[in-house]
Amino acid sequence: MDTRQLEYILEIAQEKNLSRAAEKLFITQSALSQQLAKLKKEGLPPLFIQSKREMQLTDEGKIYVNGARAILKLEKDAMEALQNLSSNHIRTFHISVAAYLKPLFFMQALPRLRHRFPQADIRVHGLAAGQARISLETGQTDLVFFPTMNPAHELFSYTTLREDELVIAALPHPFWKSLPISLPEEGSHLRNLCSHALSANGLKPGYYAETNDTAVSLHLALSGECAAILPRSCITDPKLELHSFPQPCYFYIVAACRKHQHLPLIREAIREMEELM
Repeated sequence: MDTRQLEYILEIAQEKNLSRAAEKLFITQSALSQQLAKLKKEGLPPLFIQSKREMQLTDEGKIYVNGARAILKLEKDAMEALQNLSSNHIRTFHISVAAYLKPLFFMQALPRLRHRFPQADIRVHGLAAGQARISLETGQTDLVFFPTMNPAHELFSYTTLREDELVIAALPHPFWKSLPISLPEEGSHLRNLCSHALSANGLKPGYYAETNDTAVSLHLALSGECAAILPRSCITDPKLELHSFPQPCYFYIVAACRKHQHLPLIREAIREMEELM
Protein backbone atom coordinates (compact mmCIF):
# COMPACT_ATOMS: atom_id res chain seq x y z
CA MET A 1 0.00 0.00 0.00
CA ASP A 2 1.42 3.39 -0.96
CA THR A 3 0.14 6.82 -0.02
CA ARG A 4 -1.33 7.40 -3.46
CA GLN A 5 -3.84 4.61 -2.84
CA LEU A 6 -4.81 6.30 0.42
CA GLU A 7 -5.30 9.58 -1.42
CA TYR A 8 -7.43 7.84 -4.04
CA ILE A 9 -9.76 6.32 -1.44
CA LEU A 10 -10.09 9.63 0.40
CA GLU A 11 -11.00 11.41 -2.83
CA ILE A 12 -13.67 8.82 -3.68
CA ALA A 13 -15.07 9.14 -0.17
CA GLN A 14 -15.14 12.93 -0.56
CA GLU A 15 -16.74 13.00 -4.02
CA LYS A 16 -18.94 9.90 -3.58
CA ASN A 17 -18.50 9.37 -7.31
CA LEU A 18 -15.78 7.54 -9.22
CA SER A 19 -15.83 9.81 -12.26
CA ARG A 20 -15.59 13.06 -10.26
CA ALA A 21 -12.86 11.61 -8.05
CA ALA A 22 -10.84 10.60 -11.13
CA GLU A 23 -11.13 14.15 -12.52
CA LYS A 24 -9.89 15.64 -9.25
CA LEU A 25 -6.96 13.21 -9.19
CA PHE A 26 -6.09 13.82 -12.87
CA ILE A 27 -6.29 10.10 -13.72
CA THR A 28 -8.74 8.06 -15.76
CA GLN A 29 -11.79 6.43 -14.22
CA SER A 30 -10.46 3.10 -15.43
CA ALA A 31 -7.18 3.60 -13.55
CA LEU A 32 -9.10 4.47 -10.38
CA SER A 33 -11.28 1.38 -10.75
CA GLN A 34 -8.12 -0.70 -11.09
CA GLN A 35 -6.88 0.65 -7.76
CA LEU A 36 -10.10 -0.48 -6.08
CA ALA A 37 -9.77 -3.89 -7.71
CA LYS A 38 -6.17 -4.08 -6.48
CA LEU A 39 -7.29 -3.49 -2.89
CA LYS A 40 -9.85 -6.27 -3.26
CA LYS A 41 -7.14 -8.64 -4.51
CA GLU A 42 -5.07 -7.74 -1.44
CA GLY A 43 -7.86 -9.14 0.72
CA LEU A 44 -9.49 -5.95 1.96
CA PRO A 45 -13.27 -6.02 2.51
CA PRO A 46 -15.44 -3.73 0.32
CA LEU A 47 -14.85 -0.09 1.24
CA PHE A 48 -17.80 1.30 -0.72
CA ILE A 49 -21.33 0.34 -1.67
CA GLN A 50 -23.28 1.84 -4.55
CA SER A 51 -26.34 3.67 -3.23
CA LYS A 52 -28.51 5.21 -5.95
CA ARG A 53 -25.98 7.37 -7.79
CA GLU A 54 -23.51 7.73 -4.94
CA MET A 55 -20.73 5.60 -3.52
CA GLN A 56 -21.15 5.29 0.24
CA LEU A 57 -18.52 4.10 2.70
CA THR A 58 -19.10 0.76 4.38
CA ASP A 59 -18.28 0.42 8.09
CA GLU A 60 -14.92 -1.05 7.05
CA GLY A 61 -14.47 1.84 4.65
CA LYS A 62 -14.98 4.38 7.44
CA ILE A 63 -12.29 2.68 9.51
CA TYR A 64 -9.98 2.66 6.49
CA VAL A 65 -10.57 6.34 5.74
CA ASN A 66 -9.84 7.37 9.32
CA GLY A 67 -6.60 5.42 9.23
CA ALA A 68 -5.70 6.89 5.83
CA ARG A 69 -6.14 10.44 7.14
CA ALA A 70 -3.88 9.67 10.09
CA ILE A 71 -1.17 8.15 7.87
CA LEU A 72 -1.23 11.05 5.42
CA LYS A 73 -0.97 13.53 8.28
CA LEU A 74 2.10 11.70 9.58
CA GLU A 75 3.61 11.84 6.10
CA LYS A 76 2.89 15.56 5.84
CA ASP A 77 4.45 16.22 9.24
CA ALA A 78 7.53 14.20 8.30
CA MET A 79 7.81 16.04 4.98
CA GLU A 80 7.65 19.42 6.69
CA ALA A 81 10.22 18.33 9.26
CA LEU A 82 12.59 17.26 6.50
CA GLN A 83 12.11 20.46 4.51
CA ASN A 84 12.72 22.59 7.61
CA LEU A 85 16.04 21.00 8.47
CA SER A 86 18.72 23.55 9.18
CA SER A 87 21.85 23.61 7.05
CA ASN A 88 23.70 21.93 9.93
CA HIS A 89 21.39 18.91 9.76
CA ILE A 90 21.25 18.20 6.04
CA ARG A 91 20.40 14.56 5.33
CA THR A 92 22.41 12.98 2.53
CA PHE A 93 20.59 10.51 0.31
CA HIS A 94 22.46 8.13 -1.98
CA ILE A 95 20.52 6.92 -5.01
CA SER A 96 22.06 4.45 -7.46
CA VAL A 97 20.68 4.10 -10.98
CA ALA A 98 21.38 1.57 -13.73
CA ALA A 99 23.14 3.12 -16.73
CA TYR A 100 20.28 3.19 -19.24
CA LEU A 101 17.86 4.67 -16.67
CA LYS A 102 20.16 7.54 -15.67
CA PRO A 103 19.11 9.99 -18.44
CA LEU A 104 15.46 9.63 -17.41
CA PHE A 105 16.32 10.07 -13.72
CA PHE A 106 18.65 13.04 -14.26
CA MET A 107 16.43 14.95 -16.68
CA GLN A 108 13.04 14.47 -15.02
CA ALA A 109 13.01 12.83 -11.58
CA LEU A 110 16.04 14.55 -10.02
CA PRO A 111 14.96 18.17 -10.70
CA ARG A 112 11.58 17.49 -9.12
CA LEU A 113 13.16 15.87 -6.06
CA ARG A 114 15.58 18.77 -5.58
CA HIS A 115 12.72 21.25 -5.88
CA ARG A 116 10.56 19.43 -3.35
CA PHE A 117 13.39 18.66 -0.90
CA PRO A 118 15.68 21.71 -1.08
CA GLN A 119 17.43 20.87 2.20
CA ALA A 120 18.31 17.31 1.18
CA ASP A 121 21.74 16.47 -0.23
CA ILE A 122 20.94 14.04 -3.07
CA ARG A 123 23.88 12.08 -4.47
CA VAL A 124 23.28 10.00 -7.61
CA HIS A 125 25.62 7.12 -8.47
CA GLY A 126 25.99 4.66 -11.31
CA LEU A 127 25.02 1.06 -10.66
CA ALA A 128 26.80 -1.86 -12.27
CA ALA A 129 25.23 -5.29 -12.54
CA GLY A 130 25.38 -7.23 -9.28
CA GLN A 131 25.94 -4.14 -7.10
CA ALA A 132 22.36 -3.52 -5.96
CA ARG A 133 22.27 -6.04 -3.11
CA ILE A 134 25.76 -5.21 -1.84
CA SER A 135 25.27 -1.44 -1.94
CA LEU A 136 22.00 -1.71 0.00
CA GLU A 137 23.37 -4.19 2.54
CA THR A 138 26.44 -2.07 3.26
CA GLY A 139 24.49 1.19 3.44
CA GLN A 140 26.41 2.70 0.52
CA THR A 141 23.07 3.59 -1.08
CA ASP A 142 19.54 4.22 0.16
CA LEU A 143 17.68 3.43 -3.03
CA VAL A 144 18.45 1.68 -6.32
CA PHE A 145 16.70 1.64 -9.70
CA PHE A 146 17.61 -1.23 -12.02
CA PRO A 147 16.24 -3.92 -14.38
CA THR A 148 15.98 -7.51 -13.19
CA MET A 149 14.32 -10.77 -14.12
CA ASN A 150 13.63 -11.57 -10.46
CA PRO A 151 11.78 -8.64 -8.81
CA ALA A 152 11.95 -9.86 -5.22
CA HIS A 153 14.41 -10.21 -2.35
CA GLU A 154 13.76 -11.29 1.21
CA LEU A 155 15.93 -8.55 2.72
CA PHE A 156 14.72 -5.56 0.72
CA SER A 157 11.52 -3.86 -0.30
CA TYR A 158 10.99 -4.04 -4.08
CA THR A 159 8.60 -1.86 -6.08
CA THR A 160 7.96 -2.96 -9.66
CA LEU A 161 7.86 0.16 -11.85
CA ARG A 162 7.08 -1.57 -15.12
CA GLU A 163 7.47 -4.80 -17.08
CA ASP A 164 9.51 -4.64 -20.25
CA GLU A 165 10.91 -6.89 -22.95
CA LEU A 166 14.30 -7.06 -24.57
CA VAL A 167 13.90 -6.95 -28.37
CA ILE A 168 15.99 -6.68 -31.52
CA ALA A 169 15.44 -3.42 -33.43
CA ALA A 170 16.37 -3.11 -37.10
CA LEU A 171 15.28 -1.41 -40.30
CA PRO A 172 12.90 -3.52 -42.42
CA HIS A 173 15.10 -5.86 -44.43
CA PRO A 174 14.72 -9.52 -45.45
CA PHE A 175 18.22 -10.25 -44.16
CA TRP A 176 18.12 -8.29 -40.88
CA LYS A 177 19.13 -11.45 -39.00
CA SER A 178 22.53 -11.33 -40.69
CA LEU A 179 23.30 -7.83 -39.40
CA PRO A 180 25.85 -7.37 -36.59
CA ILE A 181 24.48 -6.33 -33.22
CA SER A 182 24.89 -3.23 -31.07
CA LEU A 183 24.96 -4.23 -27.41
CA PRO A 184 25.11 -2.49 -24.02
CA GLU A 185 28.54 -2.39 -22.42
CA GLU A 186 30.00 -5.25 -20.37
CA GLY A 187 29.12 -5.05 -16.69
CA SER A 188 25.80 -3.28 -17.24
CA HIS A 189 22.41 -4.70 -16.26
CA LEU A 190 21.15 -4.65 -19.83
CA ARG A 191 24.27 -6.46 -21.06
CA ASN A 192 23.59 -9.26 -18.59
CA LEU A 193 20.01 -9.48 -19.86
CA CYS A 194 21.27 -9.51 -23.46
CA SER A 195 23.74 -12.29 -22.69
CA HIS A 196 20.95 -14.30 -21.10
CA ALA A 197 18.63 -13.78 -24.09
CA LEU A 198 21.30 -14.69 -26.66
CA SER A 199 22.38 -17.77 -24.73
CA ALA A 200 18.81 -18.96 -24.10
CA ASN A 201 18.11 -18.71 -27.84
CA GLY A 202 21.40 -20.16 -29.01
CA LEU A 203 22.32 -16.98 -30.92
CA LYS A 204 25.88 -15.78 -31.61
CA PRO A 205 25.60 -12.63 -33.73
CA GLY A 206 28.54 -10.51 -34.76
CA TYR A 207 29.18 -7.48 -32.55
CA TYR A 208 29.12 -4.04 -34.11
CA ALA A 209 29.43 -1.74 -31.06
CA GLU A 210 29.03 -1.64 -27.30
CA THR A 211 27.37 1.41 -25.73
CA ASN A 212 25.12 2.20 -22.79
CA ASP A 213 23.72 5.20 -24.64
CA THR A 214 20.38 4.03 -26.07
CA ALA A 215 20.26 7.07 -28.39
CA VAL A 216 23.51 5.91 -30.01
CA SER A 217 22.21 2.36 -30.39
CA LEU A 218 19.03 3.65 -32.01
CA HIS A 219 21.01 5.89 -34.37
CA LEU A 220 23.15 2.95 -35.49
CA ALA A 221 20.06 0.79 -36.07
CA LEU A 222 18.36 3.58 -38.04
CA SER A 223 21.47 3.98 -40.19
CA GLY A 224 21.16 0.35 -41.25
CA GLU A 225 24.68 -0.39 -40.00
CA CYS A 226 23.50 -2.92 -37.47
CA ALA A 227 20.60 -4.15 -35.39
CA ALA A 228 20.32 -3.15 -31.72
CA ILE A 229 19.20 -5.10 -28.68
CA LEU A 230 17.23 -2.75 -26.45
CA PRO A 231 14.21 -2.62 -24.13
CA ARG A 232 10.99 -2.31 -26.11
CA SER A 233 10.03 0.80 -24.10
CA CYS A 234 13.13 2.66 -25.40
CA ILE A 235 12.16 2.32 -29.07
CA THR A 236 9.55 4.71 -30.44
CA ASP A 237 10.73 5.36 -34.00
CA PRO A 238 8.20 3.76 -36.40
CA LYS A 239 10.91 3.17 -39.01
CA LEU A 240 12.37 0.37 -36.90
CA GLU A 241 10.93 -3.13 -36.80
CA LEU A 242 10.94 -4.79 -33.39
CA HIS A 243 11.58 -8.52 -33.16
CA SER A 244 11.04 -10.57 -30.01
CA PHE A 245 13.47 -13.39 -29.33
CA PRO A 246 12.09 -16.87 -30.15
CA GLN A 247 12.25 -17.45 -26.41
CA PRO A 248 11.16 -13.96 -25.23
CA CYS A 249 13.23 -12.08 -22.66
CA TYR A 250 10.91 -10.29 -20.25
CA PHE A 251 12.21 -8.33 -17.28
CA TYR A 252 11.13 -5.78 -14.69
CA ILE A 253 12.34 -2.31 -13.83
CA VAL A 254 12.33 -2.07 -10.05
CA ALA A 255 13.11 0.26 -7.18
CA ALA A 256 14.69 -1.38 -4.15
CA CYS A 257 15.45 -0.09 -0.67
CA ARG A 258 15.90 -1.55 2.77
CA LYS A 259 12.67 -2.78 4.32
CA HIS A 260 10.76 -0.42 6.60
CA GLN A 261 12.52 2.60 5.12
CA HIS A 262 9.69 5.15 5.09
CA LEU A 263 11.58 8.39 4.50
CA PRO A 264 9.51 10.83 2.40
CA LEU A 265 12.25 11.50 -0.16
CA ILE A 266 12.69 7.78 -0.84
CA ARG A 267 8.95 7.30 -1.32
CA GLU A 268 8.75 10.36 -3.55
CA ALA A 269 11.69 9.21 -5.71
CA ILE A 270 9.99 5.86 -6.26
CA ARG A 271 6.71 7.58 -7.07
CA GLU A 272 8.39 9.90 -9.58
CA MET A 273 10.07 7.06 -11.46
CA GLU A 274 6.89 4.97 -11.36
CA GLU A 275 4.97 7.78 -13.05
CA LEU A 276 7.73 8.31 -15.62
CA MET A 277 7.70 4.64 -16.54
